[in-house]
Amino acid sequence: CLYPSGGDPFMPEPDLVDIGDGCVVDNASIVAHLNTRGNFELVRIRVDNNVTLRVRSRIQQGVHCESGSMLLEKSLALTGEVMEVNSVWQGAPASRVFTYDKKFLDLPTGGSFDDSDLTESKSETIPFFPLTKDYSSEDEINMYIYV
Repeated sequence: CLYPSGGDPFMPEPDLVDIGDGCVVDNASIVAHLNTRGNFELVRIRVDNNVTLRVRSRIQQGVHCESGSMLLEKSLALTGEVMEVNSVWQGAPASRVFTYDKKFLDLPTGGSFDDSDLTESKSETIPFFPLTKDYSSEDEINMYIYV
């Protein structure tokens, strides 16, 4: 697990949190308890491989972040929420914003893209283009997003 802003996420119950490989927790809160009207509950949180929790995001008890999911800045995943594979979530409460197109996630590192690789996205799916070379200036970067 990578902690870009330092290794200090708010995680009061680390023994109830399962974090997979390749995850990024950027100053996020991972809280496995809930105290509602005197009813105190502890429920395990599952964070699968390659999940990203952005700055000041928060996941509550019972949340399952499936592989490749991302919770954007200042967003809240409520109790028992399942964040689907390769999806991006935002808001308080969080809702799915879009899902990455699987065919672009499976491309080998160092692959190349051209305009013929682009297809218009359907049903809240957008293509994901990993950077495959070291760009020397911002004007060389082309990003294609269909919404």
